[in-house]
Formats: sequence, C-alpha cells, structure tokens
Amino acid sequence: MNEAEFSRSLVKHWRGLGYFVQRVETGQISRGVPDLYVANRAGSTWVELKSVKWNPYDGMQVPWRPGQQGWMLDHYLSTGRPCFTVIKCPNLILALPMIKRFKNNTVSLADVQVYRKLSDLTL
Repeated sequence: MNEAEFSRSLVKHWRGLGYFVQRVETGQISRGVPDLYVANRAGSTWVELKSVKWNPYDGMQVPWRPGQQGWMLDHYLSTGRPCFTVIKCPNLILALPMIKRFKNNTVSLADVQVYRKLSDLTL
C-alpha cells in the first residue's frame, strides 16, 4: 500500500469515527507541514504519513523530508501537544509522537506505538 492509498484508508477510517480530517497541501509555501490535520471532541493533532516497504527494526530510518521534523517539533515546543508520524509498514502501523528530534531520521522501537490494524488507530 503506497502513501496515497494509506492516506485514503486512514481518512475514511477516522471520518467514520466522526473525526474532522483535513488533508493539507502546502507545496513550497511552508516546508514541513504535516499531511493531515485531525480533530475530535478530545482534541486535535497534526499527522505526517509515511509508507515504507520494511518491517520495523531498532534504528530504522524514517524518510522525513527536510523541514518535517523541525515543523512538528516547533509545534510541540510551542503548544505542548505532539504531532505524530504514522508509518505504514507491510504488516504493522507505527505511530511516533514527535516530541524530540531524531538525529539522522533514526528511530528506536521504544519511541513508537505499534498497531496491528488500521481500525485500532484512534486519537
């Protein structure tokens, strides 16, 4: 499943739960803005989506583009509310709260929340 298919599936799932979900397209206007803004009565967050062809491993490198980590970390430091990177792996979904900078885009398994299926992923 590529990122576009993953995005459509996730948006459909969250909207089915009654969430407000807005896909964000900024182009070159503002580098690093996450893919989705998601809100429900419990709160709101920004979500960056990634689809990878590897299974999770300690020391995995997330394919963030320049500016993406910085934008999400600045948001967290300003608001106290984390953004998330949600990564679709072949058999799992990982949710990574963006509360620190990951040097060289390298992530530890201890940093992620693991979900077995899309329907388990909620705010």
